[in-house]
Formats: sequence, structure tokens, C-alpha cells
Amino acid sequence: MNNKILSLPFISLLLLALAALFNTHLSEQHRYLPIGLSVISFALLTKWYLARVKNSQKDFSSSKGRGYTVSTSSSIILFALVLGGLALLTNRPRFNKTWDLTEHKANSLDPSTIKLISKLTEKQIVPEILGFFRDANQRQKFKDLIQLYKIEGLETKDQFFDPQSDPTLALSLKITNQNTVIIKNSTRQTKLTSFTEERVTNALMNLLKTEAKKIYYTTGHGEPILESEDETGMSLIKEELRQNKYETASISIMETGEIPNDADLLVIVGPKYDLKKQEINILHNYLMRPKPLLVLLDSMAKHDNLNQLMREFGLSFNSDLVLLHPDDARVNFIGQNQTLVSNFDDIHPATRDFSGDNATLLMLPNTRSISLVENNKNKMTPKIIGSTSDIFISVNDVLSPKDLENISEDRIKSGSFDIIAVSEGQVGGTKIATKPKIDNKTAHDSQPEINPNTAKTLRIAATGSSHLATNSGLGRNENGDMFINLVSYLLQDEDFISIRPPKLTASNLNITSIDSEIWLVFKSFIYPQIFLGMGIFFWLARRKA
Repeated sequence: MNNKILSLPFISLLLLALAALFNTHLSEQHRYLPIGLSVISFALLTKWYLARVKNSQKDFSSSKGRGYTVSTSSSIILFALVLGGLALLTNRPRFNKTWDLTEHKANSLDPSTIKLISKLTEKQIVPEILGFFRDANQRQKFKDLIQLYKIEGLETKDQFFDPQSDPTLALSLKITNQNTVIIKNSTRQTKLTSFTEERVTNALMNLLKTEAKKIYYTTGHGEPILESEDETGMSLIKEELRQNKYETASISIMETGEIPNDADLLVIVGPKYDLKKQEINILHNYLMRPKPLLVLLDSMAKHDNLNQLMREFGLSFNSDLVLLHPDDARVNFIGQNQTLVSNFDDIHPATRDFSGDNATLLMLPNTRSISLVENNKNKMTPKIIGSTSDIFISVNDVLSPKDLENISEDRIKSGSFDIIAVSEGQVGGTKIATKPKIDNKTAHDSQPEINPNTAKTLRIAATGSSHLATNSGLGRNENGDMFINLVSYLLQDEDFISIRPPKLTASNLNITSIDSEIWLVFKSFIYPQIFLGMGIFFWLARRKA
């Protein structure tokens, strides 16, 4: 048999191995390539087998010849079938499995992501992924990440483009970053320029949202401006909420005389002045509908009216300023007027990903502490979900910067302080008050009767600093994640809580110079010589047989 015929089974197996590799990694629109390679592979294998039978007819007269021919042919055909079977199995999600051996499961998806994939599969949502990459490393990084989702059963339609090779499509989709991914379905889409599990999962979550919820921010009391790009503005959190499919708008309660019916959440961020009693009455009736409320108050500001309303629902802002202890070493590089929130409730949906092994620090300036009012008027259940460690101090009775002058010892308290809290309970009923009149008798004095049969869940959240929502605060991603988590919790969108990336510890492999030289010699000389020697040995043994 000539040498060309002898080489056919090896070429066939090589093509089949390539087909198996491509079948695992190529997207749907390129499936023709592994199929074509498989057809060519089996054609070559068939040609070799027929040539082998033809050239070995006289050998079949002896049992030795027949045994050798059948054995060789069966081995190669069996190996080809194994490769083909592996290619088929690896293309099916339930057989596509990996094992993560890293200490902190760095190559595994978060449980909430796996839960999301199940929901997408249950609702038969197949996301379409359009990737625009100029950087090959970024492209491979994203494809490796998406492969983890596919292993867990997510079906996607992937297409990858070079924005310079296909500029028309990039311009039509308003692609401005050379490495951008669009994740979409027929109604929604999200653009990504950073490729982490958190970002991809949140983009996939948006595909489940059926309607955009509306969030109103109060104005008229010195609050940060929602659209402002200054450090004190909130343009960054507005954009973050927009990407999470929340609509935002500003409202002056005093001017409108009401909180619009389409308000799904009202947010009060860092007012410098207290709300008027008329506004408190309107806010009270808003809560009794019931509609959720998020309040972020800085220290050194007086809010008696707002705080009185908060106490009726289980939460109270203290008139203090929480500081780092002067003896703490961190004072030298972050300043004393910083509060580090490091203790989080590991069960509550807004904070569970901030606690445990994935513990996170929130850095908040001008912070006041929060107290719980257990026996509150509306029978709400308050709970602390974020607090400091016990190395902080609190200066009481601080309503302005002047109150920090000549501080007496009796105003200073040390220990752990509560900074983030929530309150939840059943309120509302059939006799909900209508739009109140802003003049004589207030609707607040005549509280609506609560009917247990129709009462609904009210959620309120409070933080002792507005820094979670301002542009300067969002310089730390943790602050923005906590704000989004609180919003999702208040809107009862727990499935859309942001996930935290795993906290990794460094694992270093140190190879000395002598180690690298030994490894180089083994790979370059010893291993090839062993491989060649074994080949020659078996070749000589077969010739003698």
C-alpha cells in the first residue's frame, strides 16, 4: 500500500478532532464547518478502509493476516466513532460540564445567575448577543464568560463583528466603543463595555422585565440635582437606573401638591432643609397607598418633620455624626470624616452579597446613625442591614458644623453604629385617603382605616448618608451596587438584585531559574527522544513478528 493511502487515517482523525473542537466553540451560523470536516473525515476513512481491504485480500487467507487487518481497521474506526460521539455530546448543554477547582470558585457562576438562567429557559427567552471587538483578548474573555452561561443551559444566538470591518452595522447600532456587546431580545437591549458576570447577568435580567418602573426624586430642599454631572449631582445613578430599565424624574411636592399615581418609588436624597408639614401629609398618604420610600439623609441637617414621619413607620435618624476614631491608622489616608460600613445582614436580599466571604466596605462621609422604633404607629417591622465595626465614635447633637466646636466628653460615644435600615409591614386598605388639601385639617391627623383583608406590603429603606447616590459616591462601585440593591428590594424586584463578583485571593506559582531550565530541557529534548524511541521500538517489534 502506498504512503498516501497509509496517511489517510491520520488525516481523517485530525480532521475529526478539529470538527469536535469547532463544534464546541463555534456559534450556530458556523455549524457548517464542523459538519463539512466530519464528512471529509469519514470519506477519507472509508477510502482508506476500502484500499486496505483491496490490498490485503491475499493476507486474508491466513488467520494472522485477517486478524491484523481487522484489528487495525476496527481500532481506527472505533477511535473515529469515539471522537464523533464526543463532538455530539459536547454540543448538548446537559453533557457540557466543567469542574471549578479554584479556592473561591472564580470560574463558577453565582447562584443567583444560575437561578436567572433557569427562568430564561423556562420562559423560552433566547437572548441575542452581538459582539463588536477590535481586541482579540477582550473577545476571548467575553466568549469564555458566556460559555459558563451556556454550560448551565442558557441558549443564545451569538454574532461577532469587527467594528472597523463592518462600520455600517456599528454606526446603525451607535457603537462608540471598539469593544462593545449588545444583549437583546425583541423588546429590550443593553450595551456592555465591561465584561463581568455582574454586568452580563444584569443585562440578562433586563430581558425579563415586562414594564419600566418609574422613580421620582424630590426637589426644593437643597437636594442634589438628578441631571447634574458635578460631584454633588446624580447623573451617574440616573444612567445606572436607566440601564436597569427604571425611568427617573424629579418632582417638587410643594409645587404639584401630590405625588403622581405612576410613581413606583419616591427617593429623598440629601435634603439640606426639612420638608414642610403639607409635604409630610402628602408623603404620608403616598405611603398608605402603599408605595415604597427611600430616604438618604446626611448628618449636620435638621429634619424634625421628616424624622417624625419616619418614626411612625419604624425608623429614626439620629442627630449625630459618625467618625473614625482619632487613633485609627486609616485616619491618615482617608480622613476622619469617613464611615466604613462593613457589617451586613447575610439574609436580607439587599445585603447578602455584601457579607460573608465576599465582605465589602462602603465608604460614606458626613454620616449619621439610625435607630429602630419597634413599637411604631403603623406596626411595621424595622431591621438594621448595615452597620460599622466597633472602632468608630459618634458625636451627638450635631445639627450644623458649629456643633462640632468645643465638644464635651459626654457627647462622644464609641462602638458600632447602624447606618442602613429597612422597615416592612402591611398597610393600606379599602378606605385610602384621596388627594389631601394643603390648608386646614391635615390628612395626616385622620389616618385611613386599615383593612387586613386588602392590606398590602409597604417597604421603606433609610441610609445615614446620601453618598450612595451622588456622583462622587459612585466613584466606588460598591456604593452604586448598594443603591441599586435597595431600589430593587423596595420595588420588590429581588430577582434583579446586583450580584457581587467573587473575592479572590492571590495564588502564585513561583518557578526558579533552575526549575525553568529543567522543564525546558525535558520538553525540548527528553520527551521527544522518549516518544521517538518508543515508536522505533514498536516498529522493530512488529517487523520481527
